[in-house]
Amino acid sequence: MDKICVNIIILNWNNSEDTIACLKSIQYLRDVRYRIILVDNGSNKGEYNTVLQWVNHNFENIQVIEKVSDKEQFNNVKGSEEQGRESITIIRNLENYGFAKGNNIGIRYCLKFWKNDYVLLLNNDTEVEPDSIGKLVNFLEEHPNYQAATPQIRYYKPNDVIWNCGGNINWYKRRVYDYAETKISEVPQEGNKEITFITGCALLFKPVGCGLLSEKFFFGEEDFEFSLRMKKQQKKMACLYSSVIYHKVGRSIEKSSGMKGRVVLFYLNRLINLRNYVNPLFWMVLYTVSLLYAFVLLTVKYRCGIYSSLQAIKSIAIGAVKMNGVNKDMFLKAKAL
Repeated sequence: MDKICVNIIILNWNNSEDTIACLKSIQYLRDVRYRIILVDNGSNKGEYNTVLQWVNHNFENIQVIEKVSDKEQFNNVKGSEEQGRESITIIRNLENYGFAKGNNIGIRYCLKFWKNDYVLLLNNDTEVEPDSIGKLVNFLEEHPNYQAATPQIRYYKPNDVIWNCGGNINWYKRRVYDYAETKISEVPQEGNKEITFITGCALLFKPVGCGLLSEKFFFGEEDFEFSLRMKKQQKKMACLYSSVIYHKVGRSIEKSSGMKGRVVLFYLNRLINLRNYVNPLFWMVLYTVSLLYAFVLLTVKYRCGIYSSLQAIKSIAIGAVKMNGVNKDMFLKAKAL
């Protein structure tokens, strides 16, 4: 473990309060060597300055890389060799590039200087137990047949209930979380379990072996695509029960869209994604069933009205066939529905 270092990538977008709380919890990590790479994804000036001011008061070694584009190759910067609770690198993106591309900028920075190190993608609305990351790294080091790992993820409030422990992708390509909404007293607190679905909320892996996140999707779906890719390539993933973090679930999602927009985005993302991972006939079955289910969801559960729901279903139906991804403009358009 002496030479192993994990690069912790935290993506911030207009959420200084949670980001600062996450950074505070990381400063208490033990039994692991780490670097912090905070990627600000085009936050407004006030939110960014709040984080920067706190960082300036709480870290000794600070590197700030400003005005980063989505094509940045980091040729004119140096990789900070400082590690631990007193060191941080801030990458400030020119604009909000979305979850996958924003994180990938941080990953590419790490690959430029520390090609063989682990990367931990960590949501900024999480807080970690002091031994959580060290346990994940130890697990992958001791089990080289596994390429990615995630902790037991509990809700921040109430903190005795599980959000998920990873999960599995079933035969009809639906993700099923392990132990979702379960009291921690009913969940193993030691050992591990092989999983086929892993969330981007807390994802430890080596990009050299696993690749980056798919940038086809501005927000959402990137962890599902990552999981499908790992499954297709027969790369094993696990949840480590003794590693624990807490997640303030829904903060980013709540900012993203209303219920109608969320339904459109979910099914549009999912159907476009699955085109690359299932045979065409099965995809048509999933396509038809998804459209019918989404219509029922919109009309019955969310009471959107028949005409409004039909317009939403039409946008999913056409987009799922013709589009290769959901970029920022498409995301904002769907969000406004």
